[in-house]
Amino acid sequence: MEEELREATLNIDEIQKFYDSVFSKGVSFKVPSNFYSWVLDLLQVENGKILDVGCGGGYLLSFAERKGLVTYGIDISNKAVDIARKNAPKSEIFVGNAENLPWEDCAFDYVTCLGSLEHLPDISQGVKEISRVLKESGRACIVVPNTFSLVNIWKVYQEGEVEKGQIIERFKTRREWEKIIADNGLKIVKIHKYNYLFYPISRLSHLIYRLAAPLIPLNLTYHFAFIGTKRK
Repeated sequence: MEEELREATLNIDEIQKFYDSVFSKGVSFKVPSNFYSWVLDLLQVENGKILDVGCGGGYLLSFAERKGLVTYGIDISNKAVDIARKNAPKSEIFVGNAENLPWEDCAFDYVTCLGSLEHLPDISQGVKEISRVLKESGRACIVVPNTFSLVNIWKVYQEGEVEKGQIIERFKTRREWEKIIADNGLKIVKIHKYNYLFYPISRLSHLIYRLAAPLIPLNLTYHFAFIGTKRK
């Protein structure tokens, strides 16, 4: 109960200190490079401006730079932004709060939020801000974790609890995420599965999981990738 209360009362300053500490220790949240290419392909990027909300080390921005996009990023962590500016030197990257983005309405052709929305104190406000800065013709990609992923079901079977996430990390079902996204300004046009594991397991278990991943149903996927447009 104490842990739940602490998560419920965490503020932006505490979250910033946590992620500054994480990035200062050299912890990397980088996933396989094909993930970033995959996200850009899902968005069908051409020319235009892209914003990565919760950009971390700037890996998505680095790939977007190579595509010729005009690239922007924002992250709560000063340390993450320092790293991102090195990895994506052509991008404009700022320290800031995803619940109050420092851009005008309809500023971006593409907005991404990859594994960051679930960490915000106010998830709904985060979606509203993504929708607000997205152009009428723009597309957004939001990647978030699934409560009932096959991974979490297996961990419950083994240990009696779901995977322990980072600070204020919320897991939700597909329907729960759909409602939050749809209620706060975005129209979902497609949902994709993403089943890369973010924590270490044995080589044999990893091989078995990789072989089985394409067969995992959408509702049991590890992460959802929602593609959305601005709701009119």
